[in-house]
Amino acid sequence: MEKLPSLQRFIKMKKVTVQWSTRIMNDKETITKSKSKYLDLEEAVYMYVCAYKTRQGGIVFFPKRPIYIGKSYKRQNDETVRDRILEHFNDDTGKCIMKKCTKNSYVKVGKIILEEIQQISPKVIQYVECCLINNNQPLCNDKPCKISYTGYDLQVTNIGSYKPLKEESLCFRN
Repeated sequence: MEKLPSLQRFIKMKKVTVQWSTRIMNDKETITKSKSKYLDLEEAVYMYVCAYKTRQGGIVFFPKRPIYIGKSYKRQNDETVRDRILEHFNDDTGKCIMKKCTKNSYVKVGKIILEEIQQISPKVIQYVECCLINNNQPLCNDKPCKISYTGYDLQVTNIGSYKPLKEESLCFRN
């Protein structure tokens, strides 16, 4: 039986909110030309999803979890989320995404809003990404985050267009 974290750990856990964009069609031309301010973020997380519209106008995600969750953090060459997404058209991650979702593939971008952490750093973004992967188990992410979480105790609350993610992810250092 898994031991639950103590109340003290819940009280001391760091909290962040991720504001998710609406979905953006995952094709090179759309990503390149899109005017979405989310794609120009340098410090963010993003996910790939498969979705289709119902006859009633609703959206259904299949499978009911993200295909891939990634991160972008400004490096020496001013990398943005758009740059990271465009890289996936030519790498193994992109091949996995296209294999799992042959059509109706979309990208959503999450802006990290800090609550109790002073500033965004590569470590903060890495922990947010890993927590989301650990709690949502995307199909194309591989180890180690899917197996265990090693960051500080963290609560990630998703707002905006976050589906198919869970609304809240709680991660405790093993």
